[in-house]
Amino acid sequence: MKNIINGIGKLLDGLNPVTRWSIRIGSVIVFLVYLAALCMAILAGWKLNYEWAMHLCEELLYCGKECIGAVYIPAMLLEILDLATGKNLQNAEK
Repeated sequence: MKNIINGIGKLLDGLNPVTRWSIRIGSVIVFLVYLAALCMAILAGWKLNYEWAMHLCEELLYCGKECIGAVYIPAMLLEILDLATGKNLQNAEK
């Protein structure tokens, strides 16, 4: 189990800087969208109009799903292409 955890750390250290940057920024955006959806669900019927807040909550959840696809899929594709071309391996040998 300890080897698996160390392997994940090495994998994350070996990511392309562009991939790391996009995952960091994108994760913050995705988190904020889901946090806004949670706030709308909590405030629905209490401080806000129930129907309006729940509709906005649905839209934010759909937006969060799309943001996950827009952030993580291109980042992983970029990393796969980086590994396939061997650029990452050449940088590790130097």
